[in-house]
Amino acid sequence: MNVAEAMLINVKDAVLMGTLYKPANLTTYPVTVILHAANLGERKSKFYVHLREMLTSSGMGVFIYDRRGSGESTGTFKTCSFYDLADDALAAIAMLKKKEEIKAIGLYGISQGGWIASLVASRGKDVTFLIMVSTPAVSPAKQMIYAAACSLTEAGFSEKVIQEATSLREMVDRYFRGHLEKEDVQAALKKRLAEDWYAHAYLPLNATLPAKVTESKWYYELDFQPLDCFNTITVPSLFIFGEKDIYVPVQVSIKLFKETTKGKEATFLSYLDVDHFMNEDLNGISRMYQSDLIAWLSPLTI
Repeated sequence: MNVAEAMLINVKDAVLMGTLYKPANLTTYPVTVILHAANLGERKSKFYVHLREMLTSSGMGVFIYDRRGSGESTGTFKTCSFYDLADDALAAIAMLKKKEEIKAIGLYGISQGGWIASLVASRGKDVTFLIMVSTPAVSPAKQMIYAAACSLTEAGFSEKVIQEATSLREMVDRYFRGHLEKEDVQAALKKRLAEDWYAHAYLPLNATLPAKVTESKWYYELDFQPLDCFNTITVPSLFIFGEKDIYVPVQVSIKLFKETTKGKEATFLSYLDVDHFMNEDLNGISRMYQSDLIAWLSPLTI
């Protein structure tokens, strides 16, 4: 059981609509702020349901908001950076801090949301714990090359095709960095548009690039370096991965995050038959993941 309270957050160029789910019958409680996966910007997205139900049942409040430009929130998502999204989360935390019943605030970021969460934790002194789920330790550019290779492999294409497709992705990235001319890259894309592998490689739709790189969200994201945030993060951190994740280089990410958090309070969990969104084959969201998450959080609810 939980009690829901609507909240409005004013940020510099947007108004964010959120909901605070409170554990029933508690006068004080900690809160976990949920930060969004790239394609799950609305608080009503199905994935978030298990968090608000599971966490509030365990004595933890949950706050989730519609990301800027999504759901009931205003503002522009298309050209904002991870730093802009972190500013939004910091504004949400500042709003939650005003509520006397909230005794601590932590973050849960899923996929891209883990990058945002780590940015917030590195900048926000009020964050008491950090949870990163299915979050790559490599840059978005490297992550998407990995995802494209996985997609092509699953579709049955040869290693030669995979190399050609990922080289094409690298050309697109070089255009966004200002290293190649639009006409040259677009010509290379159009030359391969009719190939049956094109749709599996996460390449620009219809082989079309924006006239200006700043008109695309990719320009603001591709070279973000996730590990840099951990120079200043000291709070307890939990990293969770599913080994059937086709979007994240799991073993590389675990290795890099472990090296970066060495000497800090960091816990790593991975699940053999679990995918990017913690689904376990046909059984829905993994029960072991949920159980382990609650166990890790339980000292924080006391």
